[in-house]
Amino acid sequence: MEYVKNPQVVYHRNGVCGEGFNVVAFEGMGDNKGMDFIAITFSNPEIDPDLPKRTGFTAVLRLNDLIHLLIDPRTPLKEIDAWRGDVFEPEVLQAIRDNWNKDSLR
Repeated sequence: MEYVKNPQVVYHRNGVCGEGFNVVAFEGMGDNKGMDFIAITFSNPEIDPDLPKRTGFTAVLRLNDLIHLLIDPRTPLKEIDAWRGDVFEPEVLQAIRDNWNKDSLR
């Protein structure tokens, strides 16, 4: 993997009526080496047969930015960095497929 290292995957069913989603925690690689990220995607490999073709449903957030926001909730959201989900998405989706486990349902 070029951008994603040591992915940890968990699926959340989002209640009874909500759209389930995957959360992938991973270490960045390349230009993002040494940074920790959280990716959230609403693609579910067990119920979504189009998972490899479906793109644009992945949000990527740097963990340090989220921690800073928790420490000081008055931090303007515009100061929180956005990361290009499309860059990470292929590897995030592959990590979900590789690590899919029904026991991870929450």
